[in-house]
Amino acid sequence: MDAVPLRAINPESAANWKLSYLARANGDPQKLVQVRRSFNAALRHCKSLFSKNIISQANFGVVVPKFTIKDSQRGDRQAFWFEALRFEKPGSMKFHSPVGITYESLLKDARKEIKATEPEAYKLLLLCLCAGLRRAEADTLLWSQLDENESCVRVVRTEFNEPKHDSGGVVYVDPALLTELDSFKAGSSGQFVVNSPLEWKRTNYTRYRCEPHWETLNGWLSGKGIVATKKVHELRKLFGDAIVKQQGIFAGAAQLRHSSIQMTTNHYTDPRQRAALPVSGLLKDKPTKKAIKTRKERKAVV
Repeated sequence: MDAVPLRAINPESAANWKLSYLARANGDPQKLVQVRRSFNAALRHCKSLFSKNIISQANFGVVVPKFTIKDSQRGDRQAFWFEALRFEKPGSMKFHSPVGITYESLLKDARKEIKATEPEAYKLLLLCLCAGLRRAEADTLLWSQLDENESCVRVVRTEFNEPKHDSGGVVYVDPALLTELDSFKAGSSGQFVVNSPLEWKRTNYTRYRCEPHWETLNGWLSGKGIVATKKVHELRKLFGDAIVKQQGIFAGAAQLRHSSIQMTTNHYTDPRQRAALPVSGLLKDKPTKKAIKTRKERKAVV
């Protein structure tokens, strides 16, 4: 953040930054989709950091300059650094599960391969794959957040974590999941579901107390053929995809704790919403008199 002084930024340098950022794709169509989304996120942060609502506040101590830019419709006009930059089309964000990988296959393999040898990584996988928890939520989940009476995980604000974008709520799970997690409780060293050699501490940056176990889990997922950059988040996507396919888009939105149904629709496809237009009766040829006569002759022979 401190690498570029504010005086070096102007609409032209911002436009050049956009071009250099998009060039990271190196002509790869698949990578270009990722780069465009990443660029949009970065530009969104820039625009919000220096939005008119922010810089117009009385306690904002930085004088933000305006620059004259060419506008084909309105002529020359004044604009801030990133005001003239446009977002890229992100493309489809629909999730497609990796070929040959399902939540069932991952869960079966995990029980065989890492439950006994890497129990903490196994618990993290259970929380993300079978309850759809985000990384930070699973990292600091407390035993008190597991409700066996209601068969759910309560994702609420605690002193250790605040759900992303106020997305707290209840995630209903199979009772067998809670039974599986409870089998590890005797070996628990504290209030956290997942034990860790690292202590929790408050920071101004992202820090995971279970980082060693996350590294173990990431390595195991790589060996299973998951190539996504955010492998742990891929588990949450598999969870959401399975819920939507089995219970529908509204159940998926509730279980994923999305802020709107539109967000769920943007990322997941509900196969139950596919309705085929009934035209079979219209596309059948009417039997001719000859065909009818032939059928009657066959019946007579029988």
